[in-house]
Amino acid sequence: MSRLNLVFIADMHLGVMVESSFLKKIIQEVNDLKPDIILIGGDTVDMNVGEIERSGHGKTLSLFRAPLGVYAVTGNHEYISGVEESVEFISRFGITFLRDRAVKINDSFYLVGREDLSGRNRFAEGKILPDILSGLDRDCPVILLDHQPGRIDEAVRERVDLLLCGHTHNGQLFPLNLITGAVYKVSHGYQRIGETQIYVTSGAGTWAPPVRIGNVPEIVQLKIEFGPAPAVLQSTNAN
Repeated sequence: MSRLNLVFIADMHLGVMVESSFLKKIIQEVNDLKPDIILIGGDTVDMNVGEIERSGHGKTLSLFRAPLGVYAVTGNHEYISGVEESVEFISRFGITFLRDRAVKINDSFYLVGREDLSGRNRFAEGKILPDILSGLDRDCPVILLDHQPGRIDEAVRERVDLLLCGHTHNGQLFPLNLITGAVYKVSHGYQRIGETQIYVTSGAGTWAPPVRIGNVPEIVQLKIEFGPAPAVLQSTNAN
């Protein structure tokens, strides 16, 4: 591959406060971008899986379309909701979880998913990033999906080409963005550190009440050219 049209979303926080029409709108906007691959950066669920199942959100999740697949990682809310139940439920609808493991996509690049920091002492694998990357052909680009942007330094040390995170919601309610900006090296948007390009999304949904002040939800489209030139990044609002 010489080019990749990648769409990245995170933090949908599906639960009883999320209307089915909102989720369908997100999926329609994602599909309209005609992505080669779709990545979901954690916090897909927000509560007990049984309540989400009764809402019908699961069947709606099966509407994502991308020829190279739909991949996801766990977030802290998957752990709050019961991580194994959450992963099993979401996986029913054509979404593949990467839990501290790497897959090679179309013999062109590696996609790596890290287990959320919430599972550091509870997930059976619990691998550190060098172990996950061990044995990969590093002549191929590496795209890393990690829910929380708290391990940026590790990705930079391992010369990951592109790191995608969510979790922060860009504060969601002003002035909380000032706090997330102080906590994380990158709390929203694009930055390049060394050889690693980073994008932290403000998320497609909201936690708790469906309200944002001072920022907007987003769907992130990355048009990537494999080569020496940096990726071209575009985003479109999901609201």
